[in-house]
Amino acid sequence: MNARGLGSAPGTRVLYGGCSAGARGVLFNLDRVATALLPALVQPPSNLARVGGLLDSAFWVDIAPLAPSATPFAEQARDVVALANATSADQAACAAVYPSPADAWKCIFGQYAVPFVKSDFFLHAYQYDLFQLSSDTKVPVPDRTPQQLAYCEAFRNATRTDFAADVVKPNGPGKNAGLLPACFKHCNTEGSTFSTLATNGVTLQDAVAAWWGGAGAGAGAAAVPQYIVEDCAGFNCGTDCPKV
Repeated sequence: MNARGLGSAPGTRVLYGGCSAGARGVLFNLDRVATALLPALVQPPSNLARVGGLLDSAFWVDIAPLAPSATPFAEQARDVVALANATSADQAACAAVYPSPADAWKCIFGQYAVPFVKSDFFLHAYQYDLFQLSSDTKVPVPDRTPQQLAYCEAFRNATRTDFAADVVKPNGPGKNAGLLPACFKHCNTEGSTFSTLATNGVTLQDAVAAWWGGAGAGAGAAAVPQYIVEDCAGFNCGTDCPKV
């Protein structure tokens, strides 16, 4: 770690983050990275104080696509496992829950894999994730037909339900946090919306800072909820959502 100067200052914290496919990489490698840095965390004298992950738009949900020509995300995950033999000792806990070879794909799929992450993490997911909805409907922007709108709402409900079950409950207070804007968008950490798009009055920048702590959190960090889910009615209904 010190080869590149990381950890040269007291109180060093490593926040390992990514967006979309990058965030999925963090999801599957966060515990591996944390384990590699563990000696620096537990053996004094050490400047490393904490390791955590920022998962931006990696929370795929297992829902059948609307378009008949669309390949389900679950099928894509199955193909990856078959093609790359994508298994790891780090997924032992997940594999114990899904022991059948037919279910191995679940251990690389956001909805099913997130509960098995042992390290601290912050999960950000749009309730109308543009990437998955565009893939599942085969149109970049929904035409707002009744069928498309119903599908978007089913996706939103699945995201919220799985977030509550997979992120909020398993790890308990203080270990993780999350933010779910009601926007039709994908990724938030690679542009200005990281510090400008507010969900219930809180930007992702402020939410992460409050969860991660430290000098950057600001005086109001204690007032920022651990889990923020925007609750408004209708497609792309969030107050600060970009118009589509």
